[in-house]
Parts: sequence; C-alpha cells; structure tokens
Amino acid sequence: MQKKTTLLNNASIYGLITGIALVVFSMILNMLEMRNSPLGWLGMVIMAAGMWYGTTQWRDRSLGGYITFGKAWQAGTMISVFVGIIIAIFTYIYLTYVDPGSLDKELIKAEEKMMDDGQMTEEQIQMAMDMTRKFMSPVILAITAVISYVIFGMLISLITAAISKKENPNVFQESPIDQSSQS
Repeated sequence: MQKKTTLLNNASIYGLITGIALVVFSMILNMLEMRNSPLGWLGMVIMAAGMWYGTTQWRDRSLGGYITFGKAWQAGTMISVFVGIIIAIFTYIYLTYVDPGSLDKELIKAEEKMMDDGQMTEEQIQMAMDMTRKFMSPVILAITAVISYVIFGMLISLITAAISKKENPNVFQESPIDQSSQS
C-alpha cells in the first residue's frame, strides 16, 4: 500500500516540479530571445498540466481515487502557491545576479516605444519612466510573481478541478483522509 500524503506535502512536491519546469521553459525562451513572444503562453499550459497532474496524483494516492471539486480546487491553488514561490526566487536571482542589466534594457525599450508613439510629451515620458523605475526592482517583481501565479493558479484550478473531480458514489463511506484524521 502506498503512503498517503497530506495536501501540503503533495502541493510542495508538484509545485516544485512545475515551478522548475517553468523556470527551464523561461530560460529556453530567454536563450532564444523569445521572452515576449506568443509562445510564452505555453507556460500557462505547463502550469495547468502540473496542477492537474499533482491534483490527480493526490486524489489517486491519498484520497482513495475520489475528490470533490472543492478539494481539487484547493489542491491546484496550493500547487500554484509553491509555483509562485519558485518563480519568485528564480526572478530575484535572475534579475540580481544572472542578468542584472535586463531591467534597464526593458526600460530603454519602453521609453523608445513611448517616444516613437508620439502621444506623450518628453516631460510625460520622463514622469512615466520615473514611476516605472520605482516598481521595476527584483524584489518588487518577485513579490508580483508570487501574487500573479497564485491568482492565475486559482483561476486555472477552476478548470483543473472540474477535470480532476471524481465524486465518491458511496456518499456514506468515509474517505481515507477522514479515517486517518480520526485515528
């Protein structure tokens, strides 16, 4: 018989795996200079797949093969919390140590785009760039990554929970997790 895992343990394992997969995917996009391409949306597919797989593994290994929509949503959301933490750590390390000049390059591109658009005066552009610089630090971007991944994870979990849920046909039978909590 397989050892049952807790929701937190399962979420940390599959969040770590999914987070590492997203970091590798991000590095590949960076090396190919495709960071801002539509291919970047494939990262959400990777995240959804990791959340679905982690949820179904928890359902099948620890919950006797059954899971409600609510528990499946909770499992996916917890996985996304750990994914967000991994991405935040990666973001901070990347922007601080690996490519510290990347933020400046992005700011220069943004400023050039504003100038080329011609819809703002130089003073307005300068004010916008000053405000943007305040929010473009590795720490702020890492915090933003955690928040963003949790919010997207909550939304994606609605879909993965609908796919993963498997109601127990015998509603009067206790689930393995309920039995273990009484011991």
